[in-house]
Amino acid sequence: MLTIETYNASESLATDKLGLRAAQAYSPATFEDLNYPVRVNEMTQLLRYVDTMHETSDGKYFDKAQFQYSKAEGKTISHVAQVATDLTEQAFGKRIRPWMAPFGAVPTFRIIEAFKKQTKSDKLRVLEIGPGSGYLGALLIERGFDYASMDNTQGFYLWQNHLYNALAPGEVKDWASEQTLPAKWDARINHVAWWQWAGLDQHSTLDCDVIVCDHALGEFHPIALRHTLRVIRNILKGDGPKLFFFTSPGREHYSDINAIGRACIQSGMELLFYKGFFGFTVPESSLSQYAIRSDHAFKTHFEFKIKRLFSPLRSGLGGSSLEDLELRIPPVDHKSGDPMIGGAEIIPLNKDEEPIDYPFLKMAGFKSPMDIV
Repeated sequence: MLTIETYNASESLATDKLGLRAAQAYSPATFEDLNYPVRVNEMTQLLRYVDTMHETSDGKYFDKAQFQYSKAEGKTISHVAQVATDLTEQAFGKRIRPWMAPFGAVPTFRIIEAFKKQTKSDKLRVLEIGPGSGYLGALLIERGFDYASMDNTQGFYLWQNHLYNALAPGEVKDWASEQTLPAKWDARINHVAWWQWAGLDQHSTLDCDVIVCDHALGEFHPIALRHTLRVIRNILKGDGPKLFFFTSPGREHYSDINAIGRACIQSGMELLFYKGFFGFTVPESSLSQYAIRSDHAFKTHFEFKIKRLFSPLRSGLGGSSLEDLELRIPPVDHKSGDPMIGGAEIIPLNKDEEPIDYPFLKMAGFKSPMDIV
């Protein structure tokens, strides 16, 4: 597995060769502005990244009245959480079970699975930008998807690398120790460092079917946003079903949703969905025929919210095979026929396995999952 020393040495060497603007653009600017730790000096510090970004949500994913999961989803989530728990014990000497973060990946996971089913695709390669604690990737890896990801923070990248390798030993290609990416992916699971992503241009030939960047685009440095969206547009070129999507821009630190939407269009992508999630395709894709006018979605915040409330779900899709895609991803799906279960039936809540931040947050007045069940 990737070590701190290898990552740091590769990053230093690569950064020395980058221009100032590329290095500036792909720095974790929002995290740094918010004083959020993004680097580790000892491997045991990776325990801080096991369950992040959802720990201040007052344990909501364990409220069965609001959030339920199919038994098939529960089996996948449970296994991923168990692998992460065993990993923390074996690699870092402390048993930590992720409580909230695996559930946070479920809505995005459902979109990808629904997209695969609705487009009748035999196999999809998914690329994720900014995976955080890595649980969307973990769920996809467990379900057999081809998967790649890129992250620009050392701490998260190292934790992702360990988690992916624990889930799929021998199937992960880590590119952090390489200076360039291949012309084609050469493994089922590929882990890409930010300096390699920053070097991609219009001649890059990496192929993907679905690209997701969830809860992050608003936090990108504006130059990185422009570069990333053009790289995405280039990677998705080609026929067949192609989708770039996100459910939320995340913290609108640098760009709000309207600026992000306009930047997607300016990069050469076309709008497919804007209710439930924001989805784009490219002109070469077979889905281009279903594109809708972007001015229905990305104007001012007020106009945007009004249109999301009162506009037709998809004015331009008619009776397409994608018509009910969004209707298949509710937090609670009572129409699936598959018995639904709650979070506490999937991830056991043991005080001895509590993620690191929860005692501090409880003292600050936040609820933990143990307060919900």
